[in-house]
Amino acid sequence: MHLRDCCSTNPAWPLLVGLPTSAIDEANFPTVPLNSDVLNLILHVCIYDIDPSSYMPSLPLISETLRCIPLYGLTLEEPLTPGKPLHSIIVNKLAIVYPLETFAVLASQGLDSLAVDVSKYLTSIPLHQLTDELCTLMGPVYLRRVVFLHVGRVERLKELLRVVPATHDRTILCGATDQQSIQRAWLDIAARLTWEVAASTPILRLQQAFQPLADSTICPNCKDVSEPSHSWP
Repeated sequence: MHLRDCCSTNPAWPLLVGLPTSAIDEANFPTVPLNSDVLNLILHVCIYDIDPSSYMPSLPLISETLRCIPLYGLTLEEPLTPGKPLHSIIVNKLAIVYPLETFAVLASQGLDSLAVDVSKYLTSIPLHQLTDELCTLMGPVYLRRVVFLHVGRVERLKELLRVVPATHDRTILCGATDQQSIQRAWLDIAARLTWEVAASTPILRLQQAFQPLADSTICPNCKDVSEPSHSWP
């Protein structure tokens, strides 16, 4: 009954279910050339606005659903609005488990804002995991974004590592020679880290590397600026 109503109100439906417009009223059971799981997901997220999580939709199923939704005269904007069930499944579940694959699917559909939301999970994925199939699926524009996301983060981190702690006015506890010594030690640590940093390097790893430097001085000013969390924006 619902399919018949859809055929009556949307000109795209009769063509896709294989019915001439004149046959809509007489058809009791129009057929839809879709996998039942795809149709079920479309009805849940586009028509009834019901959470389909209980069906545990997989990434391939969601990918095919996203491809089919526009064919039926429906828009992707509404079901992919933040807070909607499908948006939550993609960003909070699939993207965490399959970040690269999820990003590629969204990129193939041109879902830019959603791809950006998912991209925060990509920094933990080494670039060598980019297969030919994934590169082809996401296309050159989004492939470039993934590569530059990694390269850009690493280069920015290296820039920050090269910024030595700021000096302060000489005190009884700490003179110019003491501060220069701390700056040289900082650069030594930074040089070692430069060889190993990646887009996924956590701040904890950097804090552990610089902590001995902060512990080595009794000057409160130098101790404070030697902490990466205090020195970096």
